[in-house]
Amino acid sequence: MEISSLTTFELQKRFASNKPTRAILPIGAIEQHGPFLPITTDTIIAEGVSHRIDQEFKGECFIYPSLYFANTDACKNYIGTITISHDLFRQLLTQVISNFAAHGFDDIIIVNGHGINEASINELVFAHNLGEKEKFGEYKHKAVAVHAYKYYKRMEQKFELTTGKHADWIENLLVEQILKKRGFPNKYLLYSDREAKEASDMLAVEESSVLGEFVENRSRQGVIGKSLPGRELSDKETREIFETIVSDLLSDVKNKLLIKDNISVY
Repeated sequence: MEISSLTTFELQKRFASNKPTRAILPIGAIEQHGPFLPITTDTIIAEGVSHRIDQEFKGECFIYPSLYFANTDACKNYIGTITISHDLFRQLLTQVISNFAAHGFDDIIIVNGHGINEASINELVFAHNLGEKEKFGEYKHKAVAVHAYKYYKRMEQKFELTTGKHADWIENLLVEQILKKRGFPNKYLLYSDREAKEASDMLAVEESSVLGEFVENRSRQGVIGKSLPGRELSDKETREIFETIVSDLLSDVKNKLLIKDNISVY
């Protein structure tokens, strides 16, 4: 359930029961994703995954509002992008995790959709769990982290597909599936429309040093990820690809929550 709809007293009542209390924090970024995807793509993916985790636990988790702000210096010269320093991101996340622990959440599940966040999140999860062990002799308020883009391997093998990096077809597919499930209108040009769009509208790749650090192909209209997965996908395959990725992530979350003697859990 989303925390934004609850009062303090409703939360207090839940904490007074014997049910496990789990906070979920989606983390993404606000950065350009070319002419095809919204600037909150990474956050949309993190939020979609967070809701699936909550569903897996029968709607009894508490999903907090997303942490949108992160470091995205590679895209900082594209209008709309907002970037903060890695140090500020770590300070902010440290404070949020500390609040979760102070209020007594049994588990703190961090769901990340932005690759640059990974190292900082893993560092802070490790430090938090180490502190818990030293303070209580156990992981009283254990933090775990999952990074949505880390679960493509089985899907790639099963469907004989290859994923790319930023703003490519797999992010298109994930956003499409998540927005459909959340009841959003079909507002964005998604992966099935991209090939024709690129052929007619994209400018040549140029001025990478001006527009940002070189990571993938870039133009004045943004990063150009791999447009299509190499073959046409049916609607059934599209849904199965999404479910395969989510299934592996959910399994990993459950396994990490069961770990009692490892402070890493990322």
